[in-house]
Amino acid sequence: MAAEDNEITLSTEPTRYNIGPITAKSTVRIWGRFRTFSGLTSIEWLFLSMSLINIIIAICLTIYQLVKAVTELHYADIIFTILILINAGFCVFYTIHGLLRERAYELLALVAAMVVILIYCIVQASITKNLETVKLVRLIIASILVPLNICLATLVVRRFGWLEFKIVGASEALQNMYKQATLFSTLLKFDLQVTVSVVILTLSLRFNNFANLTLNTMELVVLFIGIPISLAWDFLGYVLMKKESKIGVLVFILVGFLKPGYYLFKTITLYIHLSNLQPNTNELTEKFMIYCILTSVTIALSVWALLMIELFFVQRNFNKGLKERVLGVMPTERTGLLSAHSYQAVRLYQ
Repeated sequence: MAAEDNEITLSTEPTRYNIGPITAKSTVRIWGRFRTFSGLTSIEWLFLSMSLINIIIAICLTIYQLVKAVTELHYADIIFTILILINAGFCVFYTIHGLLRERAYELLALVAAMVVILIYCIVQASITKNLETVKLVRLIIASILVPLNICLATLVVRRFGWLEFKIVGASEALQNMYKQATLFSTLLKFDLQVTVSVVILTLSLRFNNFANLTLNTMELVVLFIGIPISLAWDFLGYVLMKKESKIGVLVFILVGFLKPGYYLFKTITLYIHLSNLQPNTNELTEKFMIYCILTSVTIALSVWALLMIELFFVQRNFNKGLKERVLGVMPTERTGLLSAHSYQAVRLYQ
């Protein structure tokens, strides 16, 4: 009865029998159970508003700068503005989806993405000789609002737990399996984000005309098909987790080793080029671009490694009842006893 009281709120408008209409705090969609906006608390509304305002301001200032950079054919600024816009798009998704699904790891990814945007703003300001007003304003706003967003995200995450209980129940084992699955899902999204960043930074070498750093035709083809392949790979990871497919795990692992292969190749190539640069070279922008690519590749490799490690724990939880509890499907003879035993009770409760 206590759980039901937490699930609903009563409107102040009276009805015929002096009972207010019921407003649900959660709803079930094709992708799973979501919280409703009417069920958000005041601190969650503050976090949502502050995050979206922060992101919208960054997007508006960046679009203005992008138009100016395209007009002046300033390729370094074009690359960094595109990166900021892409990461801002991921931030919007992490904010709304992470809040409505109570995904603590997605809000952690939001914090990481905002820090990345702040770093891009700092780097872009560092390589600019005459700092423009737009860049300075964006840097100041990001420096103020990003730490505030991090504090609000921390407060919001500490209140999470109700939706998880609603989905998998009070079983500690199922809750731990659910947390592993949500971490894997978040890493898939973050992997796509860093992969896109690596591809865009690497493609920038094609347009900056750096000596000995131009991309050959084969590498250009690899980069252009890299994003669709990465998108398909991450989607495969999501499907295999939902369907608990062992065959999907095998395909995911085999295809997944293409990424670190290219990352290591690019790292070695850039380190060799960096070691051959003359000490008195005045190509400051070239060095910055190389360091940015190496940093993004390092992050991408780290995310890939974490994703593969987390895959081990996720596949180990297959056929233990998580799919039946989350998706509400009928248990089979392969279903874990914990979920199969309480299936009817859970369906009646929901």
